[in-house]
Amino acid sequence: MVRRGCCGGPHLPENERLFTPQANHAMPTRALLLLSTALLLTQAAHAAPKPCDELKAEIAAKLDEKGVKGYEITAVENDKVGDAKVIGSCDGGSKKLTYVRK
Repeated sequence: MVRRGCCGGPHLPENERLFTPQANHAMPTRALLLLSTALLLTQAAHAAPKPCDELKAEIAAKLDEKGVKGYEITAVENDKVGDAKVIGSCDGGSKKLTYVRK
């Protein structure tokens, strides 16, 4: 059974509504759009490619902080990795950072 609301439109029971008229349950469309845009922009910024020298310095700082000694981090082309352990990619995915113990 469909009941008519005050404006002649269909009136759904409380448990079948997507948004209720109370302010604490409804999210305005503009706020939802802004939230969605902000999330997309933060994901894009997070996935932004880093230059090899910057990423290499960050990884080296973390290894030095942990007391790791005798290693070499090198940026190589994707097809020239060889037996080295790949620890990251840089320059938009065109190069790999490799880690080798000396």
